[in-house]
Amino acid sequence: MSNAIHAYDEINPILNVKCIFESQSSLPPKLRFKLVDTLHMIGSFVVSIQPTIERLSYFQSLPMNARRALIKHNLPGVGSIHGIFATHEINAFSEPAYVAACYELFGSTFVNKIMSICKRLESNLTFVKLMIFTLYFSSNCSVVTFDNNEDSRIISNPINFIQIQDIYVTILWKYMIYQCGFIETVRHYSGLIKTSLDILQIDENLYNVRKHQQIISAVIKDIEHSLGIGEWTVQ
Repeated sequence: MSNAIHAYDEINPILNVKCIFESQSSLPPKLRFKLVDTLHMIGSFVVSIQPTIERLSYFQSLPMNARRALIKHNLPGVGSIHGIFATHEINAFSEPAYVAACYELFGSTFVNKIMSICKRLESNLTFVKLMIFTLYFSSNCSVVTFDNNEDSRIISNPINFIQIQDIYVTILWKYMIYQCGFIETVRHYSGLIKTSLDILQIDENLYNVRKHQQIISAVIKDIEHSLGIGEWTVQ
């Protein structure tokens, strides 16, 4: 159990995002969070969890195509979930320039939904970390898209993913019971599931925002390249 948690703590993704946010916040007011800077800030939510994922022994044990499928199908959604928690932890919505940029990019409806979700986020970050691992090894955690070059057998028969996911969900459940008992565990667990689904629903709406999709697609390609898994291979 401690190894799973430690893997997330060794490289703190939220700390990385906080450094980027503070760098922007230190600029003169008129220079803070231009649209391109805000988009890069959002992209950093995904980039910042790459080292954590890369260091997971379960991830490294998977075949190359399976790792690529996880990066493509799950990292954007998991990155969004991590991003909402990071946004809350660094108190990003207290910066008027960041809020204004988000309004301009995504509209008031999107921003207000995110603010509403932030008000009811799980406060125990260890629970959140383990939930992120659990979701990352699901068969799909993002908007479904078709890739003619992708080996469809990986997603249609995701047994390797499910076996790993079972491990993390068991760790999460047992750790919750150890920390707060059965009744509170049910409350915390259901809250995490609802929050994750709400964020993924917002993510689906963002799929039609061209600038957002461009930055996320670029981030995923960069991560695939850095991990050496940029092309589908016959296995």
